[in-house]
Amino acid sequence: MQQIQTLTDKALAATSSRANSSMQSSKRRRSSTSSTTADNRVSLYEDAPATDDDYRNAAQKLSIAFTFDDREAAGKFIALLMQRLKANGFTADRLRDAVNHVIDKFRFKTINIADVVDYDRTAKTYTYDEMCRLPASQQELCAPLTDARGDFVRLCGKLLWVDVHECMGTPVGERAMAWINARERERAERERAEQEEAARRGKTMSHEEWLAKKRLRDGG
Repeated sequence: MQQIQTLTDKALAATSSRANSSMQSSKRRRSSTSSTTADNRVSLYEDAPATDDDYRNAAQKLSIAFTFDDREAAGKFIALLMQRLKANGFTADRLRDAVNHVIDKFRFKTINIADVVDYDRTAKTYTYDEMCRLPASQQELCAPLTDARGDFVRLCGKLLWVDVHECMGTPVGERAMAWINARERERAERERAEQEEAARRGKTMSHEEWLAKKRLRDGG
């Protein structure tokens, strides 16, 4: 166990400066543009970067959970794995979840580095035009993607949208749900004001007239 910790410390130290630079660059990009993957998915992890102590704890858990015939090789493997996780800018929560995932789900004797590095929780992103082509019921559950500061995330200057169902239980999902709730409150207030205005003018709209006006206002 001591050998694994020593090798892990050396690997983390070698990666530290490069990982910190990469993480700061990633944060700057996330504030104004999207960090989406090739298939237009965005990571839902936005907590602080994992610390060296987080990586040491992860290394210890993996060395206990998986059987290695050669302890020296095991130490080198886990050290390299921690190095690659840090180089990929894992947050503390993503690191914890990735390690727990392979411990809970991996059924083989040993793991590959990619089995842990590939772990992420993501949501599909849509441009406004793509979102408008979704079924109406799904459109109602879409909201603009925002970063941790609440700023809108854009790709090539265009707002990105996410389905709140894919983000449930995350800060991204909480902000998306808050935006949807605010939109619904605004709609209800506007509809109430329209009904009150019609009543003041001595005319009560029929349900069909109200629906027609609502469809016109909502663009559909």
